[in-house]
Amino acid sequence: DPAINPDPIPNINRLKPLEIVQRNGFAFINCMGGAWNDDSVNGQIQVWNVSDLSKISEYQFGANSNPWHLVHHPFENKIYVALSGYLDGSTGESSLAQLSYNADGVLTLDWESDSSDLTQLHGIDVSENGEYIYVSSRDGRIFKFGSDLGDLLIATDLSTSNMPYPAPGGIKVSY
Repeated sequence: DPAINPDPIPNINRLKPLEIVQRNGFAFINCMGGAWNDDSVNGQIQVWNVSDLSKISEYQFGANSNPWHLVHHPFENKIYVALSGYLDGSTGESSLAQLSYNADGVLTLDWESDSSDLTQLHGIDVSENGEYIYVSSRDGRIFKFGSDLGDLLIATDLSTSNMPYPAPGGIKVSY
């Protein structure tokens, strides 16, 4: 960001981008944000035009939201993002969010599904028909949500007292 630091320094990672998903001529980038110097930066999803690499829009979450992985709906102009909340899992804004975008690439929040039971959300994928969103959590659980309203349908706990403790990172739906 040249407005923040016109002379790039390799050690500065203000926005903390994590993943890029491309569809329909747009690149969707999730940026974790969080603490930076004596300030905090909101987590955000940015939209970039892939043909000229210009930034089109962004949607900002809170500073402790930590947008982690994201996935595009198979046939609708929608993005789903797992918000991890505080990285240590203590508290935070851990949730699942659905964002829609129009033909110009402008993002709007459709819904955010949160529950005090959701912590450390991490990986995310969508079913082939777009009906379900699957999310993994670093606390050992896997969740199944409905894609229309973000309603939690099933939660499965994989944790055990045996070593190594399962902590699923990514998740992938196979068609």
